[in-house]
Amino acid sequence: MESRSHNHQVLLTGFDDQEAVRIVATLSPFGVDFHRVPWNESLSGIVSYREFDVILFRCPARSRDLIRILEVLRGDDAFSRHAGIVAFADPLRVGWVQRHVGRGVNRVLPLDASTDTIREAVLSLLDVARRFPLRAPVQLSVERDDQLTTAHCNTENLSMSGMLVSCSHLLPVGSPLEFALTIPGEEQPIRGKAKVARVTDPKRERVLGIGASFVEFSENHRTRLRSLLIRQAS
Repeated sequence: MESRSHNHQVLLTGFDDQEAVRIVATLSPFGVDFHRVPWNESLSGIVSYREFDVILFRCPARSRDLIRILEVLRGDDAFSRHAGIVAFADPLRVGWVQRHVGRGVNRVLPLDASTDTIREAVLSLLDVARRFPLRAPVQLSVERDDQLTTAHCNTENLSMSGMLVSCSHLLPVGSPLEFALTIPGEEQPIRGKAKVARVTDPKRERVLGIGASFVEFSENHRTRLRSLLIRQAS
C-alpha cells in the first residue's frame, strides 16, 4: 500500500498555468502537496486510487460537464469522495455554480478571488479534515447551576475544529465550556470556547472523555493553534 504524506493532499484540475501557479503560491506555506491533472480520463483515474483532502477545480462552461465531474469526484469508488471541494468560476457565473453547494460542492469562489479569500476557504476545509495525535494538558471550565467547575485533563488528538479529551468529568452533549490548552515551550495557553459534541465509547476508543467542538477564540489564538498543527504535520 502506498504510504501517505503527512502533508495536506490537494488536487487541482481545469486551471491554466497562471491560475494554478497563483493557487500553489497561496497555499504552499501551509504544508500542502499539490497534484495537477487535466480534464480527461486522468481525473477519474487518480481519484479512484488516491485520497485527497481538498479538490480545487475550474468550473466548466456547460452544466452537464459540471454534473459529470461531481459524479466522478463523489462516486462510491472514489477514494476522495469525502474531500472538501472548491469550485472556481467566472465571476458572472458564481451564482449559478452556488446552486451546487451542498450537492457535491463545499465552496464556490470567483476566479479573481483574493489570495486571502482562497487561503481561508481552503484552510477551513483542511482544518476539518486533519486531526493530529497530541497529548497536552488542557483545563476545562464549566459553569453549572451558577457554579464554576474546573477540570484538568489531557487532549488525545486535536484539529482546528475540535479536540478529543481524556477526562473523568463527563458532561452532557451540548454543554458549553471554556478551555486553556497548554503548549510545551509556550508561556501562555491557547484559550477559547467550545461545546461538548459527544461522549467517548471507552471500549471502542480506549479513551474515557469527550469530544469537543471549538466555538470561539481570538484570531491570535486561532493562528497559534494552526501553527501548532502545522508543526505536528511536519
